[in-house]
Amino acid sequence: MNDSTAYTDLGPLMAERAEKACAQALQVFTPEDHPRDWALTEQNLGVAYSRQGKKREAIAAYRACLTVYTLEAEPLEWAKVTRNLGALMGEYLEGDRNENLQASRELYESMLPVLEEQALPREYIDAASFLCGTYLKLRDYPSAMSTAQSVLEKADQELAQVVSGTDDFAAKDVIRTSAQRAVGVLVCCHVHFRDCTKALEAIDQRFCQGLVEIAHHLKSSDAAEEWRENRQKGLLLEQQLDNAEAAGALRSSVREELEEARRTEQHLRPPEFSPDPIDPLDYAGMKATLGPNTVAAVWYMAHDFAGVFLVADTLVGPAVWTYTEEQRVTIRSAVTQFRLCLTLHQSEQRFAAALESLSEALQMRDIHDHLLRRNDPPGRTAPPLHPQVTPAAEGSIYQAPNFSHLVLVVHGPLQGVPLDALAVRQDGTCLAAVYGAGTLYSPSISLFKAAVDRPNQKSRLSAGGLVAVQNPTQNLPASDEEVQAVAHMLAMAGPDEGTPCVLAHDEADREALIREIKARSANDGACYALHFSCHGAANPIQPWKSCLLLAGDTKLTVLDILGLQLRNCHLAVLSACQTGVAAVPTDWFSQPIR
Repeated sequence: MNDSTAYTDLGPLMAERAEKACAQALQVFTPEDHPRDWALTEQNLGVAYSRQGKKREAIAAYRACLTVYTLEAEPLEWAKVTRNLGALMGEYLEGDRNENLQASRELYESMLPVLEEQALPREYIDAASFLCGTYLKLRDYPSAMSTAQSVLEKADQELAQVVSGTDDFAAKDVIRTSAQRAVGVLVCCHVHFRDCTKALEAIDQRFCQGLVEIAHHLKSSDAAEEWRENRQKGLLLEQQLDNAEAAGALRSSVREELEEARRTEQHLRPPEFSPDPIDPLDYAGMKATLGPNTVAAVWYMAHDFAGVFLVADTLVGPAVWTYTEEQRVTIRSAVTQFRLCLTLHQSEQRFAAALESLSEALQMRDIHDHLLRRNDPPGRTAPPLHPQVTPAAEGSIYQAPNFSHLVLVVHGPLQGVPLDALAVRQDGTCLAAVYGAGTLYSPSISLFKAAVDRPNQKSRLSAGGLVAVQNPTQNLPASDEEVQAVAHMLAMAGPDEGTPCVLAHDEADREALIREIKARSANDGACYALHFSCHGAANPIQPWKSCLLLAGDTKLTVLDILGLQLRNCHLAVLSACQTGVAAVPTDWFSQPIR
């Protein structure tokens, strides 16, 4: 149509050019002579304004657009513009805040039936997830909870229809993001009603479900692509066979190749891929998993909620420390500064300052003080030490100093932040120093249980149980010394049984590594450890393509790892660059258990 559409489609960096292009187009198009072109230009102008933070101008452009895009004449376009206008009104700070939120609510409520009639489930899920957030801001908790539950139900239905890998990952990730937004609203509502147990269970359940969905999608998507390529190869071979003029050896060769392609096609069919499910735990199961000597701190941060859930065997229900909206902004700013410090490789002093800012923003000293002092006698709930602490259920006895282990579970923007390195005392003592080797990380308590319950976890590693990748690109001199030191350490610490498998330099290619891992996994008797001392490459846009760089320009990707059965793997160490970055868009690709 005009340059405004092209520039708008290019993203936020081109918003200023899109605005200028729209202004030029509006000199040609008028609502009287070219109503649809004029309305489309006003719509693009609204997008351009919005991406530049010009909310007042964007609202005016969208409202002008709706004089042409009416519900009766253009229901679908009307719904799209109304959705954008509703989002803006929900964030608009000028004028009466409550009136703006009410306007946002009315806009969302009016357009959702249209999306349902037009059979646009993903757009419906996305808009409804924002509507439940608007209800939350209006303190209409019952409506917020019912709408959030509806979003989760519809999201599950939609994901179930596309889980075979026929849909692209980005489209499905939009659904998952909407579901995560709804979970954040549910968590906030549960905490408001002092039902912190349900809030924590909702977090864990959604994480487990999302992890399986992504694993299933990635495996099936990769398989579907390979299956389609092989299927196309088979069709071409059939055509060659039909067109082959020469008999004898050539025709026989084509027929053998075609039969092999058909066997491969049957083997690669996507339905055979099915990840093992992870059963989410209820609160009683979480306590049983942790046992009497372990306490867990679950950090959860969503758009409308941020807090820490403290879980222990002695707590009838979790204690919760919540952050205000202003504190959430401070935390996000501190996280951004910390990541910038890492990216720019700034000085040790700046790095220490970034950690201190994080500690202050997260109120680590106050939280740790709460952990140390809380000691409720049976039958009584002590008053919270901080006005933002939701006390645990009556009858809890919380004696944090008696715990020898701390499990840190981190969701949302705090992924990748070294919470154990943050100061919790005035003298600068960090969390790891308090608990020592007992500080662990896990993506969720349910996944922690799955790791603890794995067989052979109590077996001691021997020198022969080491599978190491050593300097495959031959440009990391320290890698050679590192792997030798690890092998020597295992030989000194454990039983001296067998010889370590060290894939060094050119030997450390993808094929050799996978062959060795499969051989070790097939042996049910011995556990082993994987040690990667090499280069790594994170892919923040397509995290399943993040990889470890091996010899011969080969790679071990996240998809490769998903396809391996690491039954006897006791430990995996990634001594590689970019393996601890937090630039990935979801919780499901970052935190290991360590």
